[in-house]
Amino acid sequence: MTGYAAMAGWTAGVPQTTLTGMCPHRIGRYSAQANTRLEHQPSRVHGHRRPGTMIIFELMPDSSVGSRLAAAFVIVLALSGCAGSRPELTPVATPPSPPQTSTDAMDSDPSPTGPSYDAAKLDLCARTDLDHIADLAVTVTGTNPGPFMGNPDAACLFEMRTETERPVSLKVEVYTPVSADQARLRYQATQQVTVMTPVGAIAGLGDEAEAFYKKSAPGTEYKYTEYLVHSRTGNLVVEVWISVGDDSYLPMSTLAPKALAILTDTQAAVPEV
Repeated sequence: MTGYAAMAGWTAGVPQTTLTGMCPHRIGRYSAQANTRLEHQPSRVHGHRRPGTMIIFELMPDSSVGSRLAAAFVIVLALSGCAGSRPELTPVATPPSPPQTSTDAMDSDPSPTGPSYDAAKLDLCARTDLDHIADLAVTVTGTNPGPFMGNPDAACLFEMRTETERPVSLKVEVYTPVSADQARLRYQATQQVTVMTPVGAIAGLGDEAEAFYKKSAPGTEYKYTEYLVHSRTGNLVVEVWISVGDDSYLPMSTLAPKALAILTDTQAAVPEV
């Protein structure tokens, strides 16, 4: 019986696979990046010493794909045996190339998954429901649709007075940039420029929402209490700010429900596109 026997071992910390040839012929030299060497050794066939071939394949720790293919070739050679004076070499299929990834697909922006909003035609001075602050007993003395710093797509500033002639201000702003990423930047800008104290995130008002609170006495006869809440839903950003001047500061619990109610109404009023 003729063929090749495979032996595995370690030499100087390097794994080896040794194929000892028992065929009477010499096979051609095969190498993979100098990691394969052939040693010609004699063998006995029917009591006679015949030339044989020993193939030592050294697998380097950082062997490349070419080296692994050479390893597969040698193992196939070992298993195929000999036929006549020349071995039958079984061809080894080349592994398929990895699928090509389109750079165009990688560079393109993902399609938006949520609705898109446009507030350009929204009249907030007419649309804002002041019933949410009715318990403050205010009378509107003026409205101003802007423009305001930040260039909102829709806005309105309400100037009001209470029955006791205390000043009350309400400002509603809506931003609808072309993308959610730009809306996120607009949302973050308020966080960065406001001098009000953050009071934490608010759940249930869109992708993200938070509120701010401030008490001040700017040298006038009144003490002002301010509350601001803003939210982002996709490309829609809504901000509601309310300020009340009085002889004493108002608790945050008095202003927060009013501002939140106006914000949710405004969110619902902005049309989708």
